[in-house]
Amino acid sequence: MLSTGWDASRFATLHDDMLAALMAPLHSHGHGADEIDVERTALVRYVGQSYAVEVPFTQPLDLERLGFDFRKRHHDIYGYATEEHWEMQSLRMRALVARRTTFGPLDVPGDSAVPTSVAPCWFEPAAPHQTPRYDRDRLPAGVRIAGPAIVEDAWSTIVVPPGYTLSSDAMGHLWIREDAR
Repeated sequence: MLSTGWDASRFATLHDDMLAALMAPLHSHGHGADEIDVERTALVRYVGQSYAVEVPFTQPLDLERLGFDFRKRHHDIYGYATEEHWEMQSLRMRALVARRTTFGPLDVPGDSAVPTSVAPCWFEPAAPHQTPRYDRDRLPAGVRIAGPAIVEDAWSTIVVPPGYTLSSDAMGHLWIREDAR
């Protein structure tokens, strides 16, 4: 759309259709409009130019502001700007939703973990401890395992020494803390 023959109605229709398509999957996953931030970027160029400049904007679109921001960005990138007519080559929108996560241990009740095996393990020179081994992929959220214990997965082995407790949160993170004495 040209800066000289701007069709506000056409732009509004294109914008609103694009926004509806972008928001639909987020709404279907339970996100309300108040949780979603939308970033809008116009790709603007001088008429006849083969490359465009990304110019962020807010809705409702202010044409004068868009033209000013385009010329400023063009000058910042290429070292010059003119008063020639410009055109919007395309429009990009991105929807952002904050993750719904909780950090740190959660006090969620979990099933007890079942060891895959029990074998002697040395933690001190005196004698070995019978130490249960657990499969990390099978640890339920909220589980607490008193050391000694070993938790294994395809990439790592986690050792929980005597006097420590391992807990699993709802995100699958494992936390090891020293027991209160």
